[in-house]
Amino acid sequence: MVIDLNADPPFWTSAPALETARANCNAVILPTGDIAIVGGSSEQHLLQTYGSRIQTVEIYRPGVGTVVITPPEMARSRMYHSIAILLPDGSVLIAGGQYREQLEENKEWVNRSEFSGQIYYPPYFQEPSMRPTISGTSSLTMPYGPNETFTVYTDQADQIAKVTMIRLSATTHNADMNERFINLSIKDRTSNSVEVYPPVHPSIAPPGDYMLFIVTTQGVPSHAQYVKLQ
Repeated sequence: MVIDLNADPPFWTSAPALETARANCNAVILPTGDIAIVGGSSEQHLLQTYGSRIQTVEIYRPGVGTVVITPPEMARSRMYHSIAILLPDGSVLIAGGQYREQLEENKEWVNRSEFSGQIYYPPYFQEPSMRPTISGTSSLTMPYGPNETFTVYTDQADQIAKVTMIRLSATTHNADMNERFINLSIKDRTSNSVEVYPPVHPSIAPPGDYMLFIVTTQGVPSHAQYVKLQ
């Protein structure tokens, strides 16, 4: 389900179904605004068996309303107590997890933990030469307010479709309570800069540290520039 908070009153609509129904998965917002659905289990209870693991990653595109499966599959199970965190280069760290296993000798159930991690590279990593570069920003802090602006410097300014901000991750129990995505409105641009409007109010984007990305018209993001919203 997806809620539209811009509507008055806000309302819910159905999102497209995943290719594989899953529980205890992680959802990570990417710099493009797409959402990576990572891991999980086909079983619905708290601690699932290893055989129920789902090792695919699906990408949900909210603006388009489609879901696609992206290779490669994950090397290990990522179920209960796993995490998935967006990294500054746009990749995703996937780690941890638990599952249960029945011992052959006495048929008792025991919990097993995954003490490992791996990096998932979204589809935009297939075009490394197309990645834009942030050469600087007008400040390392960003103010609130409808009359404020913020400038991002890049030699690919004419190719930039979006400037986005993602709050730093704080993930536990398959949920990132800190996750927040802001698509900043573009005010103006020059040959080497893009000027944007910051968030108007902390209710839209809480104060704190964010990763700022520029995204090309081809859907390829830059590496992040850290900024503090205050």
